[in-house]
Amino acid sequence: MHNKRRSGETLNAEIFANEFVAATENFFQETWQLANELEQTLLMLIALSNLEGRVQNKRYDLGDINIIFSQKERELIDLEQRGVIKRTTKQENTVYLFSSTIMEWWVIKEIENTNAETLKQREKVFINLMSHQQAEKVTNVIKYLSENKEAIQSIVKWVSKLAMCFA
Repeated sequence: MHNKRRSGETLNAEIFANEFVAATENFFQETWQLANELEQTLLMLIALSNLEGRVQNKRYDLGDINIIFSQKERELIDLEQRGVIKRTTKQENTVYLFSSTIMEWWVIKEIENTNAETLKQREKVFINLMSHQQAEKVTNVIKYLSENKEAIQSIVKWVSKLAMCFA
C-alpha cells in the first residue's frame, strides 16, 4: 500500500481498506484468540452497545450494560492496558470504545459468524454476567445479527471509509 502511494499510484478507498484489513487481520485475530471467554464476551457487549440503534430495521435494547461493565472493571482495565479498548466519560458515564475501528469490525464479524453451538456456549457466560432477562436480550440480538448479516453490512462498509483518513 505504502509503495503504491509513494509511486504516485492512486488508491481506491475500497482497495485500500481491503489491503489494510488483509495486512492487519492476523494481529486482530490473535488479539481475539488471546482474550479469554469473559474478555471476548465483554468485547462483544461493547460492540453491541456501540451498534445499538444502528442496525437496519431493528431496534434493540441490551438493558443496563453499564452495570456489567462496572462489575467487570478489572477485566476491562486489562483490555485497556493491552490497548484493545479505551475508556472515556460521556455525561458522567463511563463508556468503552475500541482503540481500533478494525478491532471493532473484527468483533462485529465474530458476532455475525456466531453459530448455534457457539451461541449456546456464550449463553453460559452471559448467565454468569447478567440476569436471565438481559442474557436473553443479548442472545436474541446476536442471533438476529448472525441470521441477518445484511442488517450490519452497511455498518461494516465504514471500514472502506477509513481509507479516506489515509488518502
